[in-house]
Amino acid sequence: MKRNLLKGLTTMAIAILFPLLGFAQADVTITVTNLNPANDNIWVKGAADEWAGHQMVQDGTTWTYTYTAVAEGTYAWGCYQGDAEGNQVAWLIDGSNPEFTVTGTEVTGTITYNIPAPGSTFDVTFTVTDEAATLALIKIKGSMNGWAEVDMISQGEGVWTKTLPVEVGSWEWGVVDGVGGGWLIEGPNRAFTVAEGGEITGQITYTILAPGDIPILFNVDMNDEIDNINFIPGTDILEVVGSFNSFQGDLVAPEWQLTDADEDGFYTLTSPAQFRVDQEISFKFRKNGNWDLAETPGDPDGKLNRKYTVTAIEKDNIYNAIWGENYFHNLGQVAALADISVPVGTTVENLGLPAVVSVTMGTPGNLTDEIVDLPVIWDTEGFTSDTEGEVIIDGTITINYEGITYFNGYNLKASVKVIVGPVSVSTQTMQFSMYPNPTSGDLNITSGTRINNIQIVNILGQQVMNLSNIAQDSMVVPTSNLSAGVYIITINGESRRFIKK
Repeated sequence: MKRNLLKGLTTMAIAILFPLLGFAQADVTITVTNLNPANDNIWVKGAADEWAGHQMVQDGTTWTYTYTAVAEGTYAWGCYQGDAEGNQVAWLIDGSNPEFTVTGTEVTGTITYNIPAPGSTFDVTFTVTDEAATLALIKIKGSMNGWAEVDMISQGEGVWTKTLPVEVGSWEWGVVDGVGGGWLIEGPNRAFTVAEGGEITGQITYTILAPGDIPILFNVDMNDEIDNINFIPGTDILEVVGSFNSFQGDLVAPEWQLTDADEDGFYTLTSPAQFRVDQEISFKFRKNGNWDLAETPGDPDGKLNRKYTVTAIEKDNIYNAIWGENYFHNLGQVAALADISVPVGTTVENLGLPAVVSVTMGTPGNLTDEIVDLPVIWDTEGFTSDTEGEVIIDGTITINYEGITYFNGYNLKASVKVIVGPVSVSTQTMQFSMYPNPTSGDLNITSGTRINNIQIVNILGQQVMNLSNIAQDSMVVPTSNLSAGVYIITINGESRRFIKK
């Protein structure tokens, strides 16, 4: 009897606790004001229900949809022009998706959006030629329509066209395989411009070249991965995935998988004979059909692709690689820095050494060039400007930046020449003024001498902004993206505090 009573009390306690555990819900009505007559079938989708599409209800220029019983949390959303079946034709959000937050039964954030009236539009006809005439469907997508996929129309013999209304401006576009989903553009996206008078310049045609008849022999040294138990022979699969097989997400077909017949840790593959002379391909090696297990994790066709250009001599088309060398062993070329001229007696703080340097990643003929700005720590120990002359200051480049390890660091150095000349400029502490302080918007800075660099850190010592190579005596610093709090601003070595409301 006691046991049954305890069970009843426990059930009651659970029932009482449930409302206290964050199970509150709220109805959220999304409202879109549409001033563009071309948008006659607007749908909404968002994180509230895993981005499922919902047709909105129209009342004049106002379109609404209500999400019911939304749990506590923050949710992004957006809207799009749909076709008769609700498929996305054009994404209607300009910039970042709006977000709303549900707290208890309260809704805050952005639940409205205004679609402005269109600017001048002109019809643009895009033409794509499938040289092999083997594709069953081609879809076009681009910045001019929010990268929504639109079916092109077959004209026969591999020619496909599509006419779209395009606003005045500069745009990029490309095409995908409408059946397999693969990207069909080799190299950069096509680009074109529509002028105010309707004149169209740039690239509105593209030819998908037929496959060639040249194979490539890929060799990959996996011994380090095997020794570190990051790759298990006989269990794990090594693939080459790239522009030639659409950087696809699933496990690639066996003809793109490398094997180790000799069990020596060197994996090889003679690819299908489909490459053309002078064709440039970009690719990565990957494990088990998982982009998180690729050489540059989580990014199919972005950072540090390998690249190779096919030669006319078939036997020379051999690509040798070490797993991960484009991620862990990549070298870079550091941009040359301008000399710094200072008077005798200048202190390190007043040198205006840049906080970041520009680095071009990659090695010729192997890795894709990409230019990034990486932080640098200068070795100023021992610097002196007591006498005239030249001093070289070396710097160490931070190789792990914004979550990406670009280089292993050896042979990646920065240096700058400091020319110490006669006393011709006052070496007194720099004087500058800034206003308003506190500020809720822009911070205006003026100085009696040239401003070279500005750095802002929060009270935890974390850098939140760095501006270099300014070379002017006044500057407007935007602070709208900074959280409210106290910050320290350093200008050419001189520091002060300011408050962001």
